[in-house]
Amino acid sequence: MALHDAFSAPAWLAVLLDAAAKGLVLLLVAGAAALALRRASAAVRHMVWSLAVAGLLLLPVLSAALPQWQVPILPDRTAARDVVPPADPAAAAAMPAAAGEVFAGPAGALEYMPPTAAPSSEGLPDQPASLAAHDGGGPRWPEVVLGVWLAGAAALLVPLAAGTFVVRRQVRGARRIEEGPWVGLLEDLRRRLGIGRRVALLRVGRSAIPVTCGILRAKILLPPDADGWSADRRRAVLLHELAHIRRADCLTQLLARLARVLHWFNPLVWLAGRRLRIEREQACDDLVLTGGLKASDYAQHLLDIVRSLHAARFPSPAAVAMARPGRLEGRLRAILDPRRSRRALTGWGVLAAVVLVAA
Repeated sequence: MALHDAFSAPAWLAVLLDAAAKGLVLLLVAGAAALALRRASAAVRHMVWSLAVAGLLLLPVLSAALPQWQVPILPDRTAARDVVPPADPAAAAAMPAAAGEVFAGPAGALEYMPPTAAPSSEGLPDQPASLAAHDGGGPRWPEVVLGVWLAGAAALLVPLAAGTFVVRRQVRGARRIEEGPWVGLLEDLRRRLGIGRRVALLRVGRSAIPVTCGILRAKILLPPDADGWSADRRRAVLLHELAHIRRADCLTQLLARLARVLHWFNPLVWLAGRRLRIEREQACDDLVLTGGLKASDYAQHLLDIVRSLHAARFPSPAAVAMARPGRLEGRLRAILDPRRSRRALTGWGVLAAVVLVAA
């Protein structure tokens, strides 16, 4: 196949439809698995949705790289054109031969029927306007579908790029915290959670809510009034933000955003992104509670932080915020529920889930 044909609109449309169909099946399976695990911890359900989102991005690559099983659905039309000589030689001699085929002539001699030339278009009546448009006189539907998909993807990619720029500008204008009670508490909690890499602690001037950003170089952004917080609130905030870093939530959020850019037409992708955010925050809350903080105290700290958002700018989609006004009631109910499972993920569980989703 020529390079121009490979990158033509029908070829891209075939890749898009293939990824959309397989992505729909993958999300349905993930939703069924999350529903079956509704009594498990939020960390387990978050892992299920994270693997599904990552699978959406890998589907085009895996479809091209891995072996394929093709199941015939419609009958092969080429088989109908194959001429099978009957057992009776007389019947074989009487059977008309198609152009370009060898047939048995009289007395069993093999004869060849030459192919006939294709009829010329000269002298034929003019084609209808619809056929002329299909032959290149007007836009074809594959190009229209591809254009609509590109427009939707660009509409979601632009805010993501702008949000990344805003976060980088805030980081450049922030002041690094290198001494004081924040630094000692950060190092103690980082070692307790088993986070080996360094975490930068920054104070920004315009944010009113703690934010975590950075995939390779993790950073925690604190509001200007953070020095006036109590020791318990400082501990709760750092535990929650370090939980995001330990769980690589910035990476999973980026994957979810990219999957939404590519599969914006699929409503299940939007549902997966919403469930991913809910399970992510509940999983971090569970880690804070298992760290020794009392549930009622933590719920009060979270409520006070959300109350301070009345005049605050909400963080960019390129960062992970500690709290948002939406879904706060359900989150507080989950924090105060003593029957809720708060188990963290195990290495074997993650490995089994990865293998299952890859299959």
